Amino acid sequence: MYFVIALLIVVAILFVIDVIRPDLIALGALCVLILSGTLSAEEALSSFGNTTVILVATLFIIGKGLSKTGITQAIGNGISLRIQSGQENLLTSVIMGVVGTVGAFMSSTGIVALFVPVVKRIATVNNINIKTLLMPLAFAGLISGMMTLISTAPNLIVSEELAKQGYEPFHMLDFTPIGISMLICAILYFLIRSIILKKNDGEQVNLGSERMKSLLRKYNIDGEIFRLEITASTTFLNKKVMETELRHMYNLNILGIEADEGFATSMTIVSKDTVLRKGQILYVHGFEEDVLKVCEYKNVKLLEYKGVHSSMLKQQIGLAELVIPFNSSFIDETIATLGKERFTQFNILGSKRLKAYSLDNLKNHPIKTGESILILGSRDDIATLNNNTNDYIVFNIPFDHASELNTKKALTSIAITLLMVVSLVLNIIPPVMTILVAAVLMIGTKCLSMEEAYSSINWSTVILIAAMLPFASALEKTGGITLIVDQVQSVFGNGSPYLLISGLFVVTALFGSFLSNTATAVIFAPIGIKIAEASSISPYPIAMTIAIAASSAYLTPIASPVNMLVVAPGGYKFMDFVRIGFPMFIIALLVSLLIIPLLFPF
Repeated sequence: MYFVIALLIVVAILFVIDVIRPDLIALGALCVLILSGTLSAEEALSSFGNTTVILVATLFIIGKGLSKTGITQAIGNGISLRIQSGQENLLTSVIMGVVGTVGAFMSSTGIVALFVPVVKRIATVNNINIKTLLMPLAFAGLISGMMTLISTAPNLIVSEELAKQGYEPFHMLDFTPIGISMLICAILYFLIRSIILKKNDGEQVNLGSERMKSLLRKYNIDGEIFRLEITASTTFLNKKVMETELRHMYNLNILGIEADEGFATSMTIVSKDTVLRKGQILYVHGFEEDVLKVCEYKNVKLLEYKGVHSSMLKQQIGLAELVIPFNSSFIDETIATLGKERFTQFNILGSKRLKAYSLDNLKNHPIKTGESILILGSRDDIATLNNNTNDYIVFNIPFDHASELNTKKALTSIAITLLMVVSLVLNIIPPVMTILVAAVLMIGTKCLSMEEAYSSINWSTVILIAAMLPFASALEKTGGITLIVDQVQSVFGNGSPYLLISGLFVVTALFGSFLSNTATAVIFAPIGIKIAEASSISPYPIAMTIAIAASSAYLTPIASPVNMLVVAPGGYKFMDFVRIGFPMFIIALLVSLLIIPLLFPF
């Protein structure tokens, strides 16, 4: 018993430290449970065939089918066309309403990942500070997980635990009244907050006219842009860019090459193998003292840099920011490896996590969850980047390359999703079969390919759930749950059930602020049901409280992948989540206390 509790504490600490991947931590802990004899291999590994695990994996395919057909982009375009500058409060309400609704039928992380670039585009078009939009977007994503049984893993885990303990599981729409109430209160909170403060949080940024220089400075890359002409006496004439030593000796970033083609002037990006010829003009970014040294030691001519040159540079060379989600295969790779193996046609210029810029510490810099990196490339190459990957989320893609709605397939994916929802509500066939059939239809109707279906599954989440579920069995088998229940009983005694669910909400939500909501639900679901039985009250209000609290990750940026997705693009700090999230945490507690007992009496 104490061994399992101690192991669980170690796992929790490792989750918080975030040095090792959560799924690897969970698998390691699972191995310890087996090797220690706490669980047999059959008992521990049976969770990989658990219906909750299968449901979660399959729901990723449904979400991918909806996004692949361009529905979210079409919704974003529709919002952008109907919102004008100065209507920030209306825009916030619309975004939260749309994300909270659409996220009811797909992963909350997935819906936020899809909408971050959409919101970025809307903010840019309407000249709105994106910091005022991304926090509401994240919170709406969290609340979308409270809308239906299938909208987030904790709901499925708690429902499955009820069934395991001999109770009827939750139904599809049992969560909906609570989720809707929570979403309405959250929208009102952000509207009232905006009115009280009168000014938007953070420094107002003119995103519509953000220049290349300011974006470089955002990544701690200070300096100016200069034009350098290669002459007949230039020491690196006819040499490759990698042989010029401009980056490593002088800390200059080559942004592009201007070349006179007789009837026109072109601008191209360089790679390390680009050969430099006489008459070419390099556009470099760095400090004037370093540029003057290059001119003196390398026999390069310094030219004037005017507005026309800036315009030409921005027309043909672009910068993009890539935010790394928690399930990215890039995590723990170095920038140097990424540049050599993944982004050969781009130059990686900087990382938002680096406090001071230098090429040496950049190339050996390990990539972490939520990190934002800056890449440079031709606008055409940048436009080929897309969000059909789990590895990164893209910002600053040229608007003229935005994906279009595939109307026929979009209608098909919507129809399949509606049929799935109807079947789940009416309980025509078992839920797991309903969702499996919907996934097969998504693939069969070519809304997405089989390869896209496999790649859409967030395997780290699936493995995390499957590896953590045996902890509940281990706690129950060793008497750990009984011990925890007895301790809770000694604290609350025969007090009011409202006091009981308040305490459980706070403890669960605080755990969920540092652990994943999945791990939190796995730990507290069986404990909550046993506490209800020991207190002679219905397990349903307790189980629902734990599900809602596990998704109430408003207090820290590390509480959920949803929060991590908005940290870098929004420029948020840890205390921003505490400052903005704490009132939302209190609102979530009050809504739960008011609504849950009405729907599920004690």
